[in-house]
Amino acid sequence: MIVPLARLVVLIKGLSLTLRGYRNFLESYPVDAIVFRALKGKDAVYPFGHLASVGAAVLGAGIYERGRPRLKTLDAVDLVPPAFTPGWLKKAAELPREPSFMDVKTDVEVGGFPSSLLVVVGSMGSTHIASKTALAVARGAARAGLVYGIGENVSTVRGYSERLTRGHPTFKERLLTYLTNVDKKGGALIQQGVEDAYDELWNKVYSDKDVEPHLEEGRIGFEIKIGQGAKPGLGGVVKIPKKQVERLRAKYKFDEGELGKKYVTRYSVPGTFTAEILG
Repeated sequence: MIVPLARLVVLIKGLSLTLRGYRNFLESYPVDAIVFRALKGKDAVYPFGHLASVGAAVLGAGIYERGRPRLKTLDAVDLVPPAFTPGWLKKAAELPREPSFMDVKTDVEVGGFPSSLLVVVGSMGSTHIASKTALAVARGAARAGLVYGIGENVSTVRGYSERLTRGHPTFKERLLTYLTNVDKKGGALIQQGVEDAYDELWNKVYSDKDVEPHLEEGRIGFEIKIGQGAKPGLGGVVKIPKKQVERLRAKYKFDEGELGKKYVTRYSVPGTFTAEILG
């Protein structure tokens, strides 16, 4: 009797902590602001829309922070242009007129690719959230003219051209969704981890007839993954459903003590690199 009761107490406590986590997320993460900006675009800077004209109310950041927010948003950053810019007079002579912010050029080169901004869509791997949002992110990055990264393990876990997990796009779907929407600026960076190298991902990409035109155009590059930013010295660590374990056991490391559980921790390795290898 004591053991089932103890299990029930642990279960209730676990559910309580889970619900608390969801509540904290919704309270601390600016979901409403993100949705509003996604719907309105640049018009989101006018919060009253058509209801009132500009200058109808005093708006701005709060004068204090409630508690100590765990997550900082871009609203906490002030981007202040310099008062005196050496190139201003030169630009005025080129135009010739007084320059405005619309005359500022943000085009740069990132990793050998032309980019509309000094922004890179970082490589997202095979996790559930990264996979489910991958195609929308790829289209957005392409249309914005940004360099787009595809993270490690996507081909190995989700499949190169055939879906291995229901509802999750393949590596090729991610790549071609980006490349078929990109215009004059942008490029795809393919992150290759140890497990991807075992599968000869580079060989699949270079021998794919659908990808070949984009390779010839110079739109694709490989990013060699060295280590793990969030976990120095370790590789990727993620929980996966146990039904995926058998398919992946030959390439990844698993904790033998977890193999009977519903979700099992999958470990990838960071790889070994020296100056000679990279040279």
